[in-house]
Amino acid sequence: MGQVLSYPTGTAVPEAYTAVAGNAPVPMALFGGDEAPQAQAVAARGLPAGDGLVLRPRTAVSIGDGDDADEAAAAAAPPREQIGSLQFDVLHKQGDTELPISKATRTLISAAGKAVAVRDRNVPAAKLAVDGTEPEVEFEAARKAAVEAADPKVGAIALYKQIYPGGKPVLTVLAGDTDNPRLEVFPDAERKAGKLVWRFSVASADPARPFVRRYWVAARGQPVVVSYEDRVFLHGRAAGGCVGCDAAPAANPLAAAFAPAQPPAPMPAAAGPEVVPVAARVQDQPLLLGTSGFVTGLVWKESPYQGGLVSRPLAGLTVTVKKGAQTFTTTTNGLGVYHVPAAVGPVQVTATLAGPMAEVQNLAGPVLAVSKVGVGLVNLAFTPSPADEAGVAQVSAFQATNAAFNFARSYLPANPTKLTGMLVRVNINDSCNAFYTPGSTNYFRKAAGASCPNTAYADVVSHEYGHAVDDQLTGIQDGGYSEGFGDALCLLITRQPGVGRNSFGPPPGDATKTLRDASSPTAPKWPAVQNGEVHQKGFCYSAFCWRLITKLKAKYANDTLAFAIAKRLVLGAGVLNPNSVPDAARLMFFVDKQAFPQPAPAKSKHYDLIKAAADEMQIPHPQNPFDLVAAAN
Repeated sequence: MGQVLSYPTGTAVPEAYTAVAGNAPVPMALFGGDEAPQAQAVAARGLPAGDGLVLRPRTAVSIGDGDDADEAAAAAAPPREQIGSLQFDVLHKQGDTELPISKATRTLISAAGKAVAVRDRNVPAAKLAVDGTEPEVEFEAARKAAVEAADPKVGAIALYKQIYPGGKPVLTVLAGDTDNPRLEVFPDAERKAGKLVWRFSVASADPARPFVRRYWVAARGQPVVVSYEDRVFLHGRAAGGCVGCDAAPAANPLAAAFAPAQPPAPMPAAAGPEVVPVAARVQDQPLLLGTSGFVTGLVWKESPYQGGLVSRPLAGLTVTVKKGAQTFTTTTNGLGVYHVPAAVGPVQVTATLAGPMAEVQNLAGPVLAVSKVGVGLVNLAFTPSPADEAGVAQVSAFQATNAAFNFARSYLPANPTKLTGMLVRVNINDSCNAFYTPGSTNYFRKAAGASCPNTAYADVVSHEYGHAVDDQLTGIQDGGYSEGFGDALCLLITRQPGVGRNSFGPPPGDATKTLRDASSPTAPKWPAVQNGEVHQKGFCYSAFCWRLITKLKAKYANDTLAFAIAKRLVLGAGVLNPNSVPDAARLMFFVDKQAFPQPAPAKSKHYDLIKAAADEMQIPHPQNPFDLVAAAN
């Protein structure tokens, strides 16, 4: 039987794997290349011809090409085309009209250049009987029905008032490539009939009161709300979210996350910033002809309470160079270096905390900017003082966001539309949380009297960006897995087991004040949380990942190699878009078999380690996890 995945609000979507006859060769080329028609033809096998179901290419993702320094040093990267997925939206076709079927996707999974399986999610077995393809309900009527419904389980205003008593709801309809209001066909439970619906998302305009809900509202007959799902992923001040905390937060993660706004508290005194040396050629001499330089910023090293400040290169930053009447714009590379060959002679170089993949929005005041006049080598530095919480938060969030993007880059589509132009909101006028919602990550300041710090530091940023990466990799399928993937991304980037270090206050006693410690012997095991709160499910997954990392370190006695292999397994499974924590563990076995093949009778190079880590956390896995079709059905 096919599995059933759970969306954050519990909407069940059927899933099934089928084998591809003959292991048809499918090069993992990007859509639009010469091989795209070949891939689409293989994926379309079994769909009804003519009117019925058609495919529209969405994304092509392959497991990393090993272009980062750690993987290259570890020699742990197989060729880019070894494992990947081609995902298609499934559309209802009637004459010349094609409409997306809600939440319906077909994914072609390949290994070693051949298609090995097709995975269908919410795909009808045959043409749907649809109530029409032309709307009788105007969009504004559909929006009003969803927003103004009196039942707080459904209506956006009623629910908002329930979550934020006394708050004035200011709700907007989201726009953008993934959120523009559109018509879809929503299939019934048996996927034999479908309703024409308006699909759209409603969001709060107040970052301190996160709220995003996606609706499907009937577009024919009466504007009835057919379905909805919430799309805010909080950092996790939910009940039981930390190990050894001296005070357990309340059960409602939304209501408990926010306290009344208070003036910012001063930052604790800190020693002068630690400066990370950079190559002399960058600091002391021009890189190339024209104008070039190195851009750095002071960020929190471990947390706002620990480690002080450290200077880091700012990758992905837009730099503007003015020479007389001429203006040049460029972007810093992964080392924080920019170069404008045509800008020869005296210039003015300016930058603010914005770039192609991240744009800081400071809710406590203006965004930091720097400017410098010079010739040849013109270095820039963002240097907020240790006491300037709002300033350090801006630089820390920008740096960590781009670092997380670069870390995951070789596991992402060529054009990662959900990550491009990410709004990074900092110093939100509330405390003790952070959240991701499509298009933005959001971080709260430290409030007077609150023990928790400003949340714009690497642990939290990596976690929230993990949600964004999961969303980019063909959509968040399950809140528990997404929480775990965010935690795992934090472990891999920071190379330590704590997610949210010092979340409940400064040292001493730091070990009991980490939000989630993946090395904890009391981390929740799967049987206890499989029907529980999403952060606890995610905690189980991150604890599994850390136990795997620990076993890899013991096996290889080489931390660089261990983390490189763990990255390949964790992000490789993520590329295949798991629908649950056990599904992620199962897909990790499959990735290991393809990425690190072994001669028979060995199962895969790290099979025993993955199994041991999964068994420790009591995460179930099939007897033969390498056969996707047999393991899933």
